[in-house]
Amino acid sequence: MPTPDKDLILIVEDDPYISQMLCTYLGTKRYRLTTTPMGEEVLPICEAEHPSLVLLDINLPDIDGYEVCRRLRDNLATSTMPILFLTQNKLPKERLAGLQVGANDYITKPFDMEELYLRVRNAIRQAKHRAGIGCASHLPEGPLVSEQLKALLYRSDWAILSVRVEDFGQFADSYAHLEARFVQFVGQLVRRATDEVGNFEDFVGRVGTVDFVVITTPGHVERLRERIQDAFSNAMDPPSAKGTAKPVTAQLSLSFGLVTDSDGPYGDIRSLSMALSHARVVA
Repeated sequence: MPTPDKDLILIVEDDPYISQMLCTYLGTKRYRLTTTPMGEEVLPICEAEHPSLVLLDINLPDIDGYEVCRRLRDNLATSTMPILFLTQNKLPKERLAGLQVGANDYITKPFDMEELYLRVRNAIRQAKHRAGIGCASHLPEGPLVSEQLKALLYRSDWAILSVRVEDFGQFADSYAHLEARFVQFVGQLVRRATDEVGNFEDFVGRVGTVDFVVITTPGHVERLRERIQDAFSNAMDPPSAKGTAKPVTAQLSLSFGLVTDSDGPYGDIRSLSMALSHARVVA
């Protein structure tokens, strides 16, 4: 019986031989597969089963793949679902037509199965990545952060430095129109500081409105904290503004928290997150 954590692929193909071939091959790559030969059935299946990707033939018995793609893109529940067109037509205008209605990729028949698999894999990965990158911060959020925290449960020699902007609520109440730009600015400030003094493989993510985490090693924590603090202080209250009226951002400050593997052990992400929230110190 398939496990629920495997990605589901919907194959929309009216040729039973091709459909079976795709199911057999992609099944060896540990995907779950479901099929239909009819375009009219695609949207209801996608709404009910939420596949990770749709392999969509253009020439179908009822409606063509272009119309199916339009319907998926116009539906809020399926608008970001990866769609790969399958077709025998190699004309550039047909390829452009597919991309114009929102397809992610375009594969012509006959196709190399290994290439098709790589395109499927990459499209699913990219969709998951986009789903976890915040529009405001341009940093990993949600599931991407959870994956990184979960991986720490099986590692050693790690440290999580949390960074929060204090008193942000009052600022946001007065300058709501600047909130998204401010979140992006602080997120990229933390990212740049980590790039400058951290490890190459350090991870930066957003876990709250103006709450960020840096996953690094214990030896880099103090340098990271100092670099982030200095960059933030200089940005909020620039040295060039000394002697003049204080900018409104001067009231904002950072708090930091630190948890390392030696503080554990931790049995799950929840216990790790609770430890981090209790370790916060205002700079």
